[in-house]
Amino acid sequence: GTVNTLALPFTLTVLGASETVYGVLEGLSGVGYAAGGFALAALSHRLSERRWLALGTLGLGLAALLYALSDAVPLALAAFALVGLFNAPAAVAIRTLFQRGTPAPLRGRVIGAYFVGVEGALVIG
Repeated sequence: GTVNTLALPFTLTVLGASETVYGVLEGLSGVGYAAGGFALAALSHRLSERRWLALGTLGLGLAALLYALSDAVPLALAAFALVGLFNAPAAVAIRTLFQRGTPAPLRGRVIGAYFVGVEGALVIG
């Protein structure tokens, strides 16, 4: 949640860039997510869902750190693309684990509670 909240002020003040650059950053995150989804579709058989979740979460953290340490727009753009890239395997893996590990009659409640927790954490962040 903090990355989402602070990305615009960081882009404007630290990077000295414009709102347009911020829009490009957000767009590159979506492009990275799409690329991550395609890569996951091609490579999903190589790792278990738990490993994809670990890889995605670790990659997300490192990409966010790279963004936070960036002092130039090109580095920030690359970091945001990586955020999207690693978000895809993390998001797909967690949903797959929920679907496979939760009995069908409870699935809606369990996944709903998960999303309430995630969205609540985003607000707190």
